[in-house]
Amino acid sequence: MTRRREFLKGAGAASLAWSATATAHADGTTAGSPAVVRPKRLKPGDRVGLVAPASANFRSLDIEIAQDVARAFSLEPRLGAHVRDRHGYLAGRDEDGAADVSAFFADARIRAVFAIRGGWGCARVLPHLDWCAMGRNPKVLAGYSDITALHCALHARTGLVTFHAPNALAAWPPFSVEHFRRVVFEGEALAMTNPLSYGSLTLEEVLDEHVRPLGVLAYAGAMIGHQERQFTVPIGIEAEIDAEAGTIAMLEPAVV
Repeated sequence: MTRRREFLKGAGAASLAWSATATAHADGTTAGSPAVVRPKRLKPGDRVGLVAPASANFRSLDIEIAQDVARAFSLEPRLGAHVRDRHGYLAGRDEDGAADVSAFFADARIRAVFAIRGGWGCARVLPHLDWCAMGRNPKVLAGYSDITALHCALHARTGLVTFHAPNALAAWPPFSVEHFRRVVFEGEALAMTNPLSYGSLTLEEVLDEHVRPLGVLAYAGAMIGHQERQFTVPIGIEAEIDAEAGTIAMLEPAVV
């Protein structure tokens, strides 16, 4: 069986590796790619900040559910000051959404930051974030969908390994709960095996007709993002992709 080992470089949702070719400066700036920084693993009793940097939370029940999810992991939820704000379909003003994220990263008592939901608008908060404070205080960041913009920017700016995982308001079926716990709490370097029949028929047709005939190995149907069952995918560590077997293997733990 042909096997391809690729160390991806970049900070997109599928970018699972980043070469450590430079070190972050004290003022938060970097020269080239910053050194990879792994956050501390979570443990029961840790405090987690809940933020809304994208779409608004239109129901109070949504915020209550997000808090219950944190408690189900034996974490203590803390709400950002602006999670109930509204500005059209956005969760308040861009500056305020950024302030919540920055404040939780600057707070040493907070061990993780969970996005309540995705939607749209996260890219708007990026210019207002305190990158220096965020780089000085590495911690777990979890979320997906529109939160990918924050993952990309944070890893590119600071080298921090972040986690493309269900948002706090997601369904969290047992599969997703167990995978998140093993990666973020236990620090396991897992091989994520993708059911080859799980994915978009349209995508499969495109790959079969236009990509595979070129001799390019294609990985499709990943349980990442908008799926009922989701992997927790660390962004920023080295990984090995086997397109034929449908696996992504983490080559190192994502937390310390």
